[in-house]
Amino acid sequence: MKIFAIIVGLYLSASAMAQQSTTTTFEVFPHNITPRKVKVLTEAFVPKHNLPKLPVVSKADAKTVSPFSAWTDSNGHPKQGVKAMSKDSYKEKLDSVVAYTMSGKPSTKQVMEYNENGFPTWCYNYVPDSNGSGWTRVGHYCYEYDDYGRTTSRESIDNSDTSSSVRFEYIYTDDTPYYSSMIYYVYSDGGWVPYQMCDYKFDENGNTTEELYSQFDAKTQSWVPSLKICSTYDDLHRMTSYFEYGWDTSKQAWYGYTGNYEAQTFEYASNGEDAKISNYIWENDDWLEYRRQIWTRNEDNLVTRFDSQYWNRNSKSWDGNDRYGANGSIKYNSYCEYTYDAKGRELSTKNYEYNASGEPINNYNTITEYNDLEGEITESTTKVYSKWTSSGKPELYKEYYQKNNKYGAELHYKQWNYTAGFRKCIEEDIRDIDANNNYLAGYFYGFTNDEENRRYARVADLLDFPNGWDGSTDLYTPTSLHKMIGVGYDNDDQWIEKERYDYHWDNGDVLVAVEVYDRMSGVDKKSTASWTNYDFKADVSDIYRWPLSNKTEEYDKYKVLSDGSYIDSNGDGEWNLDLTTETTYYYSEFVPTSINIDASAGNVSEIARYDLLGRHALKNTRGIMLVKYSDGTVKKILVK
Repeated sequence: MKIFAIIVGLYLSASAMAQQSTTTTFEVFPHNITPRKVKVLTEAFVPKHNLPKLPVVSKADAKTVSPFSAWTDSNGHPKQGVKAMSKDSYKEKLDSVVAYTMSGKPSTKQVMEYNENGFPTWCYNYVPDSNGSGWTRVGHYCYEYDDYGRTTSRESIDNSDTSSSVRFEYIYTDDTPYYSSMIYYVYSDGGWVPYQMCDYKFDENGNTTEELYSQFDAKTQSWVPSLKICSTYDDLHRMTSYFEYGWDTSKQAWYGYTGNYEAQTFEYASNGEDAKISNYIWENDDWLEYRRQIWTRNEDNLVTRFDSQYWNRNSKSWDGNDRYGANGSIKYNSYCEYTYDAKGRELSTKNYEYNASGEPINNYNTITEYNDLEGEITESTTKVYSKWTSSGKPELYKEYYQKNNKYGAELHYKQWNYTAGFRKCIEEDIRDIDANNNYLAGYFYGFTNDEENRRYARVADLLDFPNGWDGSTDLYTPTSLHKMIGVGYDNDDQWIEKERYDYHWDNGDVLVAVEVYDRMSGVDKKSTASWTNYDFKADVSDIYRWPLSNKTEEYDKYKVLSDGSYIDSNGDGEWNLDLTTETTYYYSEFVPTSINIDASAGNVSEIARYDLLGRHALKNTRGIMLVKYSDGTVKKILVK
C-alpha cells in the first residue's frame, strides 16, 4: 500500500520523464568497486554523520544509494560477470544508441564496447558532420580493469571542450574490492596531467578512517599534501568522530582545519539517535571542544530535554558566555524541554537561553492539543508563543491546524500569525486521500494581506482513476493529472484547468509515456511529451549495458527498445519536429572473447607506474617500480 510520500514522488518522476534530455550521458564511476558483505544489518547501519567525500566505497556505504547501485546487488556484489554466464546461455549487449529528430535529422550516437567479462570498456560519442551525411566522433568514455575485475581507471574525453575531460586511476594494495588510492588527472596539451591524489585507509570493518589529499606541483614534479580527513566508527558502522586537517607548507605540518566542516565527535542513544555531539575548533595547535549538544531521553526513547552548551575558557567550565565564531560573538547556553501524551505525541516545548548573568530566559514555547476522530483521523492545533513580539516576552505568535490520517498523510493544514495585530491566516491546504492512502486531489489557498483576510483559490491538483481502486493490488496508476489555477474567493472558489498530464502505463505499473497539454484556452494544446518502449519479456540479467545516468530506474529493470520526446517550442500547439527526438537502442549477441579496444594503437607505451605499495609514482622515482603498459601488461623494473 503506497503512502503519501511515495505518491508525491510520482509527480516528480512524471515531470522528469516529460522533460527528459535527449542527449545521452554516462555515469562515469567505476561500477564494480564493491564492499564485502557485512553481517551487521540494523537501522543504524549507515553512518548518519558521514560527510561528503570522494567516491570511495566502503562496506558501510554498501546499503546507500551510490553510483554503483545499478551494477551491484543488495550485498554489494556485481550483478554481471563471467560467473553469471553458462556455456549454453544467450547473452546480449547494447551496441549503440542512435537518436534522430522526428524530421529525420541525425542528433547523437553512442557506440559501446565491452570486455570478455561483459564490463563496459569504451563508449564513443558522435554528432552529425557538417553536411549531415555522416557522424563525427566528438569524445569517448573508457574503463580499464585488473584481473580481479576491479576498475583501475576511467576517463572521459570531450573533443570540443577538453577542459571538462578527466581521468581517474584507482590503486589497490591487496585483494579488497575498494581502492586504497585515487589519482585525478586533467587534460592539457594533448595529454593527461596529474592534478589531485587521495590515499585511503580503512578499519577492520571496511570503514574509511583516513583520506589524505595531495595536489600535484608541476614545478617540482611532486605531490604536496593539502587535506587530511580522519574518522572513527563504532561496531555498527556509525561515525564516532570526524576531524579535518590542512597542510602548513611553511611548517611542513598538519593543522586543524575547520573551513568545510567543524571537527565533531558523536555518541548515540540505544535507539541509534543522537545522544551527544561535540564540536571542536583548532586553538594553540590542538583541538578545543567548545560546544556540545546533549539529548536526554525517557524510557520510551523520547527526547525530554535538549542542551546546547559552550565552553568558557576563563572559568574552565561549560557555563558559556565566551566568544566563538568568525565574528567573535558571545555564545550563550540554551536548553529546551519537551512533554508528551500517552501516545508519545509532543504536547509542549519550552525553550530557554541563559543571559550574561546566568539566568534562564524563556524565548519561545509551543503548546499542542490533539483530538482523535472516527476512522483513525487525528486533528491538532499548535500555538507558538515567542518573545520576538512587541513586549519582548513570549506571546501568541503563530498558530497551526493539522488533520492527518492513520498513515500520517496530511488531509488539512492551516496557518495563522499574529504579527499584524490581528489573527491573519497565511495558508490553507486541503488534500483528498482515500482509505488506502492514495492521493486523489489537493487544493491550495492563499489569503489577502489585510484585515478582511479573504481566502482565494490558488492552485490545485486532481488525479483521474477511471477504474477506481479495489484494494486488491498495490498498483497506483492514474490516467491523468489536472493542474488547476484558482479565480474565486471564499466559498465561491472556481478553478480553471491550466495543464493536463496524461499517463500511459504498461506491464502493470510501468510508466511508459507522459503527454502534457496546455488547457488555459479550454482546449488541448500540445506542450511536451515523452515515451519509452520496453521489451518486458527480455531478462535484463542477460543483457550487458553501459550505465546511462539520465535514464529512469526502469532502464535497470527492463530492456529498452526506443524512447522519444516531443516539444512545442513556440507555443502554437504543434510539435517542433527539429526539437523532437526518437532514440533507438541496438543490441547484438554477446560473445565472451577479448575485444581490441584501440585498433589504431601503435607501439606499446607506458601508462603508469607504481611502487611496491601500489602508490602512483613518477618516472624519475628511484627504487623497484611496477610499470603498466598500454597492452595491459605489467613489468617490474629497477630505477637507479
